[in-house]
Amino acid sequence: MRRSAGVLLHITSLPGVYGIGGFGKEAIDFAKKLKEAGMAYWQVLPFTNPGSGDSPYQSDSAFAGSPLIIDPEDLYDRKLLTKDELEKCKYPGSCYSVDYAWVRENRMQMLKDAYAKVDEAIRKEMLKFEKENPWVKDVIVFQAIKETQGQKAWWDWDDKALQKHDAKAVAAFEKEHRELCEFYLFIQYIFYAQWTKLKEKINEIGISVIGDIPIYVSGDSCDVWANRSLFQTNKDGSFKSVAGVPPDYFCEDGQLWGNPVYDWAQKRLLPPAHQRHLSGRRGPVWPVGGAFAFRVGRGRGHGPRDSGTFPHAGVGPCRMGRGACDGVAIARGVSGMRRGL
Repeated sequence: MRRSAGVLLHITSLPGVYGIGGFGKEAIDFAKKLKEAGMAYWQVLPFTNPGSGDSPYQSDSAFAGSPLIIDPEDLYDRKLLTKDELEKCKYPGSCYSVDYAWVRENRMQMLKDAYAKVDEAIRKEMLKFEKENPWVKDVIVFQAIKETQGQKAWWDWDDKALQKHDAKAVAAFEKEHRELCEFYLFIQYIFYAQWTKLKEKINEIGISVIGDIPIYVSGDSCDVWANRSLFQTNKDGSFKSVAGVPPDYFCEDGQLWGNPVYDWAQKRLLPPAHQRHLSGRRGPVWPVGGAFAFRVGRGRGHGPRDSGTFPHAGVGPCRMGRGACDGVAIARGVSGMRRGL
């Protein structure tokens, strides 16, 4: 990699008329400014759906894109929004701050309006997308269940069989709520269609994008719900160990992140979905292909971890994590993947 410079700015921080930065012309304009300033890289945070605290690092999936950054104008150009519906997407307040509650409600209504206009041609493309991306099946069912359960965490769902990701229960739910599941499939299809097009334009400008590899995942995520055997969990679904770091010069009480820890005793590799992701499956966190780089973040967290659930990180036992295993798994996944950085 040539010695070069870049800027870290998450895409949601870009000012615009729709309440939050996203895949619209604001992203292209910023890439052009980077090029004019002699920059070569644009580093972003994960494009995943923000969870607790509106953080992209507490997402409901390591692979599913955020509906909040889907560009309304692109939907209008696709004739999936009317002029009036597009106008309703404009935020009445300042373009320099984000009201996540307003944006979330507004974008979901926008996407429902767009989904109502989906024709057979788009539906075929959605089904093709679903077939080409095996991870999306669990994601759309998970998100649909969450909606029917009032967004409760999966361990608080009323249906115990769905809690356990029972195959029959999941299939029955999908059949009963196929329309809702297809709505969430539509969101992912549109997200990836927009991102692929945007990334090509950014690369044509001469800017490469740097993203994050998904190492830890959120506890209340599709990743854990559908793959509990790969994490250190108890029979009731609670976590035996969670990620964090012990007290140090940066934080005297330490940090308790709360992310579930992989069960390396069962499988000393990243989960299959993560392996496929690292092996080139396109994804919102660091979609490989073209001019793209990646960042392995939170190196301190790959070592010590707080175990158990505590009111704050300074309480309870702490043990060393399997940082070496993390590194080996990542190295195996990205080996030989240098593609036009």
